[in-house]
This record gives sequence, C-alpha cells and structure tokens, in this order.
Amino acid sequence: MRTAVWSTVAGCLLAASAAGQSGPPVLPALEPAPRSDFGAGTSTGTPPGTPIGIPTDGVRPPMPVSGPPIEVPPGPMFWAGADALFWRVKGGLVSPLVVGVYTSANPPLPADPRMAFPVSDDRINGDVQSGFRLRAGMWLDKPHGTGVEVTFTDFLHESDRNYFVGNSNVILARPFVDVVQRSPALFQLSNPTGGVQGIAAVATTFDSDGFELNMLRRGPAMIGEEMHWILGLRYWSLEESLAVETAAQTSALRLSAFDSFATRNRFFGPQVGGNWHWDRGRLSIDLSAKLAVGAIWEESSIDGGSTAMSPSGARLDRSGGLLALRSNIGDDDRTKLAVMRDTSLSLGYCIADNVQLRLGYDFMWVSNVIRPGQQIDLGVNPSYLPFSPTPSGTPRPWHKFDGEIFYMHGFSLGLAVQF
Repeated sequence: MRTAVWSTVAGCLLAASAAGQSGPPVLPALEPAPRSDFGAGTSTGTPPGTPIGIPTDGVRPPMPVSGPPIEVPPGPMFWAGADALFWRVKGGLVSPLVVGVYTSANPPLPADPRMAFPVSDDRINGDVQSGFRLRAGMWLDKPHGTGVEVTFTDFLHESDRNYFVGNSNVILARPFVDVVQRSPALFQLSNPTGGVQGIAAVATTFDSDGFELNMLRRGPAMIGEEMHWILGLRYWSLEESLAVETAAQTSALRLSAFDSFATRNRFFGPQVGGNWHWDRGRLSIDLSAKLAVGAIWEESSIDGGSTAMSPSGARLDRSGGLLALRSNIGDDDRTKLAVMRDTSLSLGYCIADNVQLRLGYDFMWVSNVIRPGQQIDLGVNPSYLPFSPTPSGTPRPWHKFDGEIFYMHGFSLGLAVQF
C-alpha cells in the first residue's frame, strides 16, 4: 500500500516537470473593439487602440449648460404728468394797520386810541392759491426699477388790495405806540366834520415755486404692490409783500405816505422719502412722504416815504412813512437750518391705455419762514417821523426778524401719461 502511494506522487512530479519545459500556453488573440468615426482626428476623439473607458489627456469634460437669460417684462419707460393745484395757505399774522374810532360830528370829539377798532385784516395771504405742477421721469434699467424724476411747482402771482375811507361817524386813523409817552396813539387821516378827509389802502402779494430732482430705487413692497425709495434735492421759495398807503387832505395841505414790508425765503437741501403704490384694476392709489433738511435763506426789505404838497404846487418829499422810518428802513438777511415735510395721497383712474386721471391731496410744512406782518414794529419814536425836526432818543421802530411755521395744503387734479 505504501509503495502504491509513493508511486503516485512520483508520477505527478514528473508530469509537472515536463509541462514547465514546454513554454507558456498561447492565448487566442483578441480583436480590437470597433470604434466610432465621431471625433476622429480631433482632440476630443478617442485614439485608435485605446481601451474603452480609459480617458486620455486629449479628452475634455462636457461644458455646463447655462440657464435661459432673464427677461425684463415689457412696459413703459417714460412718464409725464401735469396737475392743477388749489392749495390753502396759512395766513400771516399782521398787527392792526388801519383802525376806526366811533365819534360824533357835533360836537366833535377827539379820537381816543382806547376806543379804536381794527378795520384791516389781521392775517394776509390766507386764501386758496392756485398753481400748477409738472412731472417727468424715466426708468434707467427696467420698468418700475431704478429711475429719475423732476418736478416743478409754481403758484400764480396773487395780489390783493383793500381800501378804507372815513365818514361822519368814524374817524380813520393809523395806530402806533408812542415809545416816548409810553401810550397808544393815532395818526389821524380824517375827522367827523370833514375838515380832514382821508383814505387808506392795504396791498399784499404772494408768490411761491419749487423744484425737485429725485432718484427712485425699488424697495421691499411690504404694503401694496410696489414701493420705491426717494433720494434727491429740493428747492423751494416763498415771496410776500405788504404795503400800507395813506392819503389825507385839508384845505391847505395834502399829505401822502406809504410803508412797505417785503420778505423772501429760499430753501435748499437734500431729501429722502418713499412712495407706495396699490393697483386695483383700472384704479390705483399712491402715497408718498418726503423729508428735507437744509438751509433757508431769509431776506427782509423795509421801505417808506412821505410827500407833502401845498395848494401852490410846492412839493416836499421825505424818507419814511409811519411804521417804516429811518430807524428800520433797509435790507437784512440771515440763513437758518430748516426742515420741510411733504405728504401726498393721490387716486388714479385709467381712462385709456397708459393715460390716467388723478385726484390728490397734498400737505407741505416748513419749520421756519419770515413773513411781512412779523417784521412790523408798532413802537414809534415821534421825533423820527418824516417831518419832525432832529430825531432824539431811542430809535424806533426796530427792524424785527421774527420767523414762524408755514404750511400749505389742498387738492390737485391732473393727467399722467406713460410711454
């Protein structure tokens, strides 16, 4: 048994030795895989004989495909509008300029200043003022994106004149305070007997305009469909005047005089704000609020004069009236910090494509302006009157420079066009 096992092992070793001497086995040749002609001869093709699935240095990865370009919705890029304005102005306070005193013609009684009552108005330029507003603008990037807008506002020149005449029951006079006697006094223009006949007139003027240059930047529409920030520059001016003209005549002399007070305010400064827009079909609502902080240049001009004429025709002119004398006649100016606030609410209705009819309400407020009535000083030193001899004592009236808050508000009606 042991002899048979060893005989088997020896046979296996001899067979393995014979196989090693005959050389490695030959494997059948593999045919190359067929290749595509796409990209042949180019840097992106696969060279012949390259095994499939093994990249080479000449192969580029596919390029990423970019998304489609963002399109801007079509729409009007320009707009313009015109509004008619009907705004009420805060009336300027005025001291009593012309007064009347009840009296009796027989016997004639002296005019008592303590019994005087004002016949002239205590406020000026407090009526509704009419004007217009023009707007134009354009979008710089896309409709309702970033844009610029210019606005011009102008109120038509307004003037007013009131006349006052004395009669047999009323003495016409100009009131003042005698600073020497420290008591009220009257410059009498008429008397009840008709020996002195007089007339007085109070005239006022009003002018205002403004200009804005704003940039609009779209912001988050937290309320409404659209919201735009407003950043720009603002100019605004207010010019007013007040004049009192008087004439008195006797058999021997005719005397006329005038006092004139004029003021001018000009504001320059940057402003910020916002505009909110709502759309409801053909109906739209716009709300805007702006705040400007800048410098206001205030100018005051006071003038006066008197003329005496005799029956022979001789004429004598003097500087100064009653409340405008050599002590305060002249020009003065100052610059102050001021704040302007502007709020507007408008309702629009489309009457045609890109044409809108608008009705609005505006409120404008200015922190400090000077007005003619605030420049009047009723205190008078009689020695400074035009036909008095050499003046003496404290010079009065003074040149006052008092300011006050100013506002305008009212309705607007107009058209807006987009194209």
